[in-house]
Amino acid sequence: MSYPGQLEHFWREQARVLWGFLPEPALVDRVRPLVQSLSDRFTVERARAAEPYGDEPAARVAYGLFFFPQTFARTQLVLRECWHPPAGIAPVHILDLGAGTGAAGFAALQLLGARPAHLRAVDRSAGALETLAQAAVACRELWPAAEVRLDPSDLIDPSDPTDRFDLILCSYALNELAERDSAFDAAAWLRAQLARLSPGGLLVVIEPALKTTAERLEGLRDSVAAEGWARIVGPCLHHHPCPMRAEGRFWCHEVRRWTPPFMAEKINRRLFRDLPNLKFSFLALTAPAHGDNNAAPPDAARARLVAPMTEQRGKFVTRGCAADGALHDYEMLTRHLAREQRDTLARIERGTLVQWTDLKPLGNGALRAVSVVAMNKNPDFG
Repeated sequence: MSYPGQLEHFWREQARVLWGFLPEPALVDRVRPLVQSLSDRFTVERARAAEPYGDEPAARVAYGLFFFPQTFARTQLVLRECWHPPAGIAPVHILDLGAGTGAAGFAALQLLGARPAHLRAVDRSAGALETLAQAAVACRELWPAAEVRLDPSDLIDPSDPTDRFDLILCSYALNELAERDSAFDAAAWLRAQLARLSPGGLLVVIEPALKTTAERLEGLRDSVAAEGWARIVGPCLHHHPCPMRAEGRFWCHEVRRWTPPFMAEKINRRLFRDLPNLKFSFLALTAPAHGDNNAAPPDAARARLVAPMTEQRGKFVTRGCAADGALHDYEMLTRHLAREQRDTLARIERGTLVQWTDLKPLGNGALRAVSVVAMNKNPDFG
């Protein structure tokens, strides 16, 4: 996945407007401590996560050069797997809740290309929305038929609640709502957003891969599974109770490789973040169809990997959350595989949807397969 150069250029220009021309090393030195401060706010200082930083120009530029590309890429990874825009040529209506400077909404617009689209960006930060508007114009060649509307309102009580959308995005904002208000009812809020979807529309929540935030999503997902107020599109292949949550050892999250843009790599050289790996948790929901009982045939052969594919002692081993609602250990012998096939298998990542063939149970409880095919493909986006 490549990050658009137009967006990288936009953020370099924002830095120049703020600080004047700086040689690249000086710019990196200026931005790096700001990125460190934001990173601490997002992770080890979670009590500060709900503090607005979108109205701080320097923080916006730091976010734009380092975190914005990651949010953009995470959003496209989820949408490429889960979202099928409505057929036809009518404009696609997108709502970006907690839009900030626009990374999630722009990710959706860029996937749509030249198709007409209306993006409403909701955020309480006037500064962030102003920058979003500038980016929408500066990078218009990426979304030539899109219209962008700024909505400076609070996410808990959004304006125009009767409007309908084909896609609703909430990227790295749900946790801020929960930490801003201890009485916040995340399930009720999600149900209200679900009611704003057009028929066939998709609601996508993307959150950090931290234990607290990921387990909050697992709890919301189990509420859906138990009460049936939505249909789960991802990450699960089933509507049974979350087996990872029940087991309690690990939490559900994705780890996906990508190619970071140049400036993010330069900034990271002294921060030592795991930048080449995108880590996040997500929940994708749609409204249940009439008469939909959310039931899918139990199938241990279809699974999402919840562990990396690891080669050891003549076999590949991994773990998956399968369509039968259970966690399974899987293995494949390597003796019949060519080097190229082994390299391909080694590149299959945690979070990948897979289809195993010819599964056989082993005495240790694992399942052995003859082959596996990765399935994270969406024909709508190539």
